[in-house]
Amino acid sequence: MSEPRNHHYVSQVLSKKFLSSEGKIYKYNRNSTYHVFQIKNSTKKLFSEYDLNSRKEHSGEIDHSSVETLLNQNFENDFNIHYDTVVKAINLKIGLEATIPNYDEVINSLDYLLWMALIGQARHPKKIELRNNAIWSTLYKMAELATDELKHQIYALYNNRSDLRNKTPINFKELKDGIKELMGEVTYSINLAPEKDFFMLPDSTAVVVRVKLHNDILNDKIYVNNSEPIASVLMPINSKILISVTSNRIIPKELQVFGHGIYDLESELVKAFNKVILDNSYGEIACENENYLKLFIKDFG
Repeated sequence: MSEPRNHHYVSQVLSKKFLSSEGKIYKYNRNSTYHVFQIKNSTKKLFSEYDLNSRKEHSGEIDHSSVETLLNQNFENDFNIHYDTVVKAINLKIGLEATIPNYDEVINSLDYLLWMALIGQARHPKKIELRNNAIWSTLYKMAELATDELKHQIYALYNNRSDLRNKTPINFKELKDGIKELMGEVTYSINLAPEKDFFMLPDSTAVVVRVKLHNDILNDKIYVNNSEPIASVLMPINSKILISVTSNRIIPKELQVFGHGIYDLESELVKAFNKVILDNSYGEIACENENYLKLFIKDFG
């Protein structure tokens, strides 16, 4: 049995939640000249590229499945279980704003869904390309000053990976664990779109908002703080539900717009969220409703 080589950078277990009742999904590509709008009859080739997650074994053999297996085991296999838990909680809410029912169970499920959001940007082909360029350009600069032996090792390593799309593979589970630890305690809000509005799915899976911290001043000297920690994450999990996650370490609870809860949004706020999703994507978004997508792009694209 051959290994699947069409690798998705937005998991199908998520993108399938955005299919219309006819099994279609509508994509907008801001970077395209000829195929700005596309109709997809499935998610099979939505947000995917050939051999994107392939890696090379020490033996020289190309491994197309290990990264896919890691993604399945840690981010996808239990997605529907936790997704259903969140949807059931929404169906139990009463009123326009509500506390989260079955709190501990739902928070546990929201934690799981957040994992996929935290690695979304790192999975995108453009991010992989940036990572390749940054790491290998640094190594090549080192090689110029290195001993002949080290220089040979660097060049040999690059040549060994030259036929791979992803020359700098990372462990997505370790990445998720590290980011989650840095975010610390978080606040979750579950945001619901009105009947005639739809959340967009970005090619980056989610929106990750970072903030620039203030510089430190000590004895009249300014110490530049270059860190930009994650303050919040926005992840639509279907056309009607968007999860907002805020780091209490970066933004204190008293300064947050939404607390732990479930909120019915007005149409204009849904559009504002979608504008943030579009602006923080790599150029592509998908939507369940074709007319809504085209009207949104006409106003905000």
